[in-house]
Amino acid sequence: EQLQREIKEKEQIQQDRDKEQQQLLQEKATLSQQLDDATTLLEQAEKDKSSLELGTI
Repeated sequence: EQLQREIKEKEQIQQDRDKEQQQLLQEKATLSQQLDDATTLLEQAEKDKSSLELGTI
């Protein structure tokens, strides 16, 4: 009885950890995407700035 309850608790803890791990991976993917987007925007802005300074826009 005691052993079964402990096993159940351990399984629950493992499931919670897996779920947490999954959420962290999703957050990481989202943040990576946002970083890529921001980097792209920054590069574009720098190109535009150079073009403005050269008077080509």
